Amino acid sequence: MGMKRWSGVWGLAEATLFFIVPDVLITYGALSNRIRMVVRLCLWALGGALIGGCLMYIMGVWFADHTRQLLVMVPAIDDALIEDVRTQLRETGWQAIILGPTQGIPYKIYASYAAEADISLLLFLLISVPARVVRFLLAGLLVWGLSQWLLKPIWLHWKMITWLLFWLTFYSFYFVRMGG
Repeated sequence: MGMKRWSGVWGLAEATLFFIVPDVLITYGALSNRIRMVVRLCLWALGGALIGGCLMYIMGVWFADHTRQLLVMVPAIDDALIEDVRTQLRETGWQAIILGPTQGIPYKIYASYAAEADISLLLFLLISVPARVVRFLLAGLLVWGLSQWLLKPIWLHWKMITWLLFWLTFYSFYFVRMGG
């Protein structure tokens, strides 16, 4: 399976129960120095995320209790975070889905509780496009730009080591902050 398809699978997995964002694969692809690769990876991740978001939305409607039990099994998600998302959705509606990624709150929680806030599946999916793809593109294009200009003289394996150290550091801080 090619890297693009893996990006789609990763987007689907992270939108459901996986806990590492597809930005990891997208930024890895950005080291290739091909901007077309970055955009394709972002679009495939978006497609997977939309499918996963749709699944979580439906699960939240049909199997609310089971969905909550599944969500709290995901690292960095607990009952308090779920309640925060439910409150955000009640108070700000669809805007919460846009703002969630800026707070490090998993998309899967918003997907699971959007219907409860009277957000239709169609509106949820339309809002999900910018909520997901903007971050994917920003991460990918930032790493691509750094790889082109700042890190260009560095050998690829040093770029990969820098990439790996960044994500290890990022997730170390994330899980400490989010309690996972």
